[in-house]
Amino acid sequence: MGSAYGQVYSDNVVGYINIIAPKGLSMVANPLDNKAGNKLKDVIAKAPDGTLFHKFNGNGYDTTQYFAGWDNDAITLAPGEGGFLFIPSDAADADRKITLVGEVQQKAASNNTVGNGLSVTSSKVPQAGKLGADLKFPTGAVMDGSIVYKFVNAKGDYDVFQLFGGFDTDPQIEVAESFFILNASGASQAWNRDFIVL
Repeated sequence: MGSAYGQVYSDNVVGYINIIAPKGLSMVANPLDNKAGNKLKDVIAKAPDGTLFHKFNGNGYDTTQYFAGWDNDAITLAPGEGGFLFIPSDAADADRKITLVGEVQQKAASNNTVGNGLSVTSSKVPQAGKLGADLKFPTGAVMDGSIVYKFVNAKGDYDVFQLFGGFDTDPQIEVAESFFILNASGASQAWNRDFIVL
């Protein structure tokens, strides 16, 4: 952007992501920060009536349902979080399109923490790729015995990936996809990206 006073540069990169949510269950994430608290009602402002969102809280799930709006305004879907989205089988294809809008997390803001034990997590960067090789998920010896559970809508079950000196098979994670991690290390672990948009 030019001005009479010279060039103005910004580190902020705003973007959007379109996903077509499948009917039934899928695990979703929001890698863009909307700077307004990332409440589900703002992140996924419109969904087919009867849609459910389940967010794992460590002991069970916090659930909200959509009928012309979400019935729980407190649930968030912030970068690094995730949950189950259930789309009813009678939902029209056009209604399953979800547009996520917000700022791309960069530098320290793109880093995440993998909690100890079982949790749902996601990349804070809008990038698809191999979880270890491309997305830089922690795979060192401290994570040996940890397990990633990636939900597969088509089979209604999980693909399971175990860590021993790295992944047995490095799972492919899509943009705006979350997954379960059983962190067996005994402590929270840093998931550092230090991502920068060039």
